[in-house]
Amino acid sequence: MSRFTAVISVPGEMTTEETLPTFDTAREAWAYLAKERREAEDERSVYVDGLPCEEYSSAVDVLDYLASDDGQAVYGDPLALQVVGADGTGVIVAPTPGYDGEHDVGVSYTVALTP
Repeated sequence: MSRFTAVISVPGEMTTEETLPTFDTAREAWAYLAKERREAEDERSVYVDGLPCEEYSSAVDVLDYLASDDGQAVYGDPLALQVVGADGTGVIVAPTPGYDGEHDVGVSYTVALTP
């Protein structure tokens, strides 16, 4: 049975975590990443146009969509440009929560199959 690993990192850099969380399904891994993103936004007081944001970012919406188990999320839709494969693995890159500088490389949220 395949297991899925959830990774949060800066694009182009290796993760510094020694032990990565693993899950039985890709949806569980995406749910973990959505929870982590929500917590990061809560900690870093995300702002929009200089005002505190009352809602979570679209990154959380995308991660929640990929985690949904109500049949709404479509993995690997052949008619759309997808970063998530038919098995639920893939990468989503989003702006760094709370970063206000000019050169944000973002944060990548990855779900991968564990050997």
